[in-house]
Amino acid sequence: MKNFTLSVLFVLVTFSISAQELPTALQTAYDSYIKEFPITKVYLHTDRTLYKTNETLWFTAYIVDAQNKPTASNQTLFAE
Repeated sequence: MKNFTLSVLFVLVTFSISAQELPTALQTAYDSYIKEFPITKVYLHTDRTLYKTNETLWFTAYIVDAQNKPTASNQTLFAE
């Protein structure tokens, strides 16, 4: 049983050591992907949380990138 525990511990330590090198490669791949295909999100800010039928809904729309910063390009948002 002791040998089995030591073997499992050795395997876990080996995987954790080799995993230390992956984030740099993954971060580089992610950065190049984001540059080629930028992620944009839309946030709608409404004036209330609940509305009744036929009430006017006032809202402000924000188009942001993956880091929640305003996008540099002008984009049109259609809301219906």
